[in-house]
Amino acid sequence: MKLLVAWVLLGLSISLSATAETAVTNKETELKQEPFSDAATLVTLPAQSSVEILKRQGGWTQVKPATAATGWVRMLNLRLGT
Repeated sequence: MKLLVAWVLLGLSISLSATAETAVTNKETELKQEPFSDAATLVTLPAQSSVEILKRQGGWTQVKPATAATGWVRMLNLRLGT
């Protein structure tokens, strides 16, 4: 019984981790190199840019846009979902 529960929990954790969380920028926003307002800007993402969420830190979210390198945006500039 314990082995069955362990397998079910393992399967659930794998299926949850395989689902990438996505978001869309709700306005033009700067993609920063680090999670600080004075960090170097990598690119400016236009409004309605789709991004994959990688990590959260304070008021910042690390994202991977389809057209740019990984960077950080302010959490308030994102709308979760596609």
